[in-house]
Amino acid sequence: MKSLNFFSSLRRETRQFAVIGLGRFGRAVCGTLHKLGYEVLGTDIDEALVAQVLAEKLASSAIELDSTKPNALKEAGIFEFDTVIIAIGNYLEESIITTLNVKEGGVKYVVSKASSNVHGKLLQRVGADLVVFPEYQV
Repeated sequence: MKSLNFFSSLRRETRQFAVIGLGRFGRAVCGTLHKLGYEVLGTDIDEALVAQVLAEKLASSAIELDSTKPNALKEAGIFEFDTVIIAIGNYLEESIITTLNVKEGGVKYVVSKASSNVHGKLLQRVGADLVVFPEYQV
């Protein structure tokens, strides 16, 4: 999947990843990282998507949570990850709030999916270290 070119920019020393958002892009990221031998925690607000990732063994673990709630992220241990990939693209407010929450929680490296140039600029302004545009990178 050519849209996953951002893997080459991920920090080599990272062994654990959290992926927030388990739509098509998030599932592809989870599956690729998991196949490469990394420990991957997948999260989504939709219980059915969490169950699907677990059933397909695309991640080491997966949990349902609302990533716009800092306490939910903290309780899930998201702030302990060095790298978090935010794969929420079509819900701009949730994507931006989640990026902000994760950066304010102390995550060192945040990759955020954007669905437009304006969305990408907003993600950069709230602290995303890398913004990817998978719909345009095919």
